Amino acid sequence: PYWTDVALPANSAGDIVLHGNYPYANLFEGNIVQHIVIDDSHGKNGPFNTYFRNRAELYGIFMNNAPATDSLNFVGNEVTNTNFLMGLYIINGTGHFQHGNNIKGNITPAGTNILNDTSCFYPAPPPYWLPQLNFPLIGVPLPISSLINPAKTRYISGIDLATCTDTTYITTINKVQRQSCSFDITAYYFDNIRHGLNVTIQTLNLQPVEVKLFTINGSLLAALDIKPVKGKAEYFIPLNNTRATGLFNTIITQSGCTKTIKFAHR
Repeated sequence: PYWTDVALPANSAGDIVLHGNYPYANLFEGNIVQHIVIDDSHGKNGPFNTYFRNRAELYGIFMNNAPATDSLNFVGNEVTNTNFLMGLYIINGTGHFQHGNNIKGNITPAGTNILNDTSCFYPAPPPYWLPQLNFPLIGVPLPISSLINPAKTRYISGIDLATCTDTTYITTINKVQRQSCSFDITAYYFDNIRHGLNVTIQTLNLQPVEVKLFTINGSLLAALDIKPVKGKAEYFIPLNNTRATGLFNTIITQSGCTKTIKFAHR
């Protein structure tokens, strides 16, 4: 973000910021940003905020000191910019835990090159993670700035900047059979109000469309036969289990051609 009402450079505003009334015990993980700021605009921040395997590409990581914040965790982060007044790693306060931070090629603190933890939140790669990607993508033992995360990949491409709603992460939409399908899935999201799936299908084929929703273990949760209309239309698939959460497969079939959507609902 940019700011214009301060004497500081316009591009020095924080992307990840502790800027509230004593925020504490927050986790920031796996982000690629320009500047991480722990500021004192509202006084001291609370303890145990954790910065884990993030990359700050411009100004780096900066903490104010009037008053400084204590007892934060900085683990596996990268600060990459080597230009003048860029690539900062300024940590004030006391009681911080620091380990394996790669600051412009130097591991900080020295001697903390080994970091076996891949995530503070995910037991495995999240559902939107592409299978060919390394997990994690940031931090030791990887070389600095060697890989980019899916969010930056989408930003660079300028296409599909966001891939999900608050509750649904779509990871793959693929054709199971080799012939060309006569329908496309153009939108897909979870409806929390009616508790079911909304799927938008575009087709010129009026043959029935079969939609089945399975748990990741293969249990059938919902099935619906749709009589499609020509063009693009939205269809609702109610869930039989109102408490269903986790990883799911949705299989959509028309005229012998099948597409599968893998997603997570929490």
